[in-house]
Amino acid sequence: MDDLERLTAALESRLERVEATQNLSPVLEPEALAESERLNEIAQDDDLGSLNVLGWFHWYRYQALPEDEDQEDFEAAVDSLTPCFLFEEEPLPQPLLPLLADRAFPTAVAFLQQAPQAPDTDLVSYTVRLWKRLLDATDPAHPNRAGRLSNYGAALRIRFQRTGSAEDLDQAVTAGQEAVEATRPSHRNRAGRLSNLGIALQLRYERTGMAKDLEQAIACAQEALDATPAAHPNRAGRLSNLGAVLQLRYERTGKAADLDQAIATGQAAVDAAPGNHPGRATILANLASALRARYERTGTAGDLDQAIASAQEAVTATPAEHPERAGRMSSLGALLRIRYEQEQAAAAEAADDLDHAGHPAEEEDEDTAQAGEVPVIAAPPARTPQRPRHATPRHATEPSPGSPAAAPGHRPPPA
Repeated sequence: MDDLERLTAALESRLERVEATQNLSPVLEPEALAESERLNEIAQDDDLGSLNVLGWFHWYRYQALPEDEDQEDFEAAVDSLTPCFLFEEEPLPQPLLPLLADRAFPTAVAFLQQAPQAPDTDLVSYTVRLWKRLLDATDPAHPNRAGRLSNYGAALRIRFQRTGSAEDLDQAVTAGQEAVEATRPSHRNRAGRLSNLGIALQLRYERTGMAKDLEQAIACAQEALDATPAAHPNRAGRLSNLGAVLQLRYERTGKAADLDQAIATGQAAVDAAPGNHPGRATILANLASALRARYERTGTAGDLDQAIASAQEAVTATPAEHPERAGRMSSLGALLRIRYEQEQAAAAEAADDLDHAGHPAEEEDEDTAQAGEVPVIAAPPARTPQRPRHATPRHATEPSPGSPAAAPGHRPPPA
């Protein structure tokens, strides 16, 4: 048995004595403090079982010490238990869950930002579970609850895009609607929450064909754009999102005005997205799709050429391992084939005209090359929790919607 295992077992034994007797004295013994200090020195961030024991040890000391001597143990408990909250190591002290959620928030944001490009679906599922834990630990009156609802919805929507789970998509829409309803009109983050909801509604429309979802998606995208300043870094993406849903309405109704507006907003999105913009490839792909739709409607060669240029740049800007790369390459190939067939048809017609001009007296009884029909071709892994023994005072319970109460006789954490 190495030092990590020995010290973890020693502290775990002390915790069991506390829980069996409801007497906190075992964590106040000098030998106990020495054991905890040594364990804190050698435990790594992924030694979750040891960190869980260490966190509970300091939590019990915090409750045992006088109020003017307990702050150091309170901070030590939170520091040790935050990785356990992040990586699903149960159980955790119920009264600490709101604070652990606050401490975990920056890491949860980082995982959400990585999720769209993550090659591992397990990482996406872990991100969904993490945001659910954050949300469950957040008091209904917390000033950031609406934002956490929106982020949870975004995580669910990303997983839907990987797995096709209708349940995830419905939950994403519900979370997004609750987030928007809980956000006052003047709030600086309302545009982002509207945008997240609009994307989820768009995806559900594409899955179910419900016109109500499409109209709500357009309304959300337009309101989000209207609330976004010209210099805002997310304006390009919101312009592109509006263009995408307008194109969907064109495909449903055939109204050319929607398609023209989709292209105008798509071009504005490209113009607003610098070369290093993280969403530039998607913005370019959306514009290419709208230009192709107008080419297929009007036959304007300029639209086809611009669609190819945009699609080519989208492929170039998409990393090799990105899940959308194959689809973007396929779309580019389809556009290039359309142009090739048009060029071949034009060349054949030109050759036929030359042949007729060179033989004016002959009967036109040979077959004349005809242009073919233009084809229309559409566009940390989760850790398994390893729970310490479930002693009654430390048993994990589902947090209530309100502020959790401390165990009987235990002081709640300081404000």
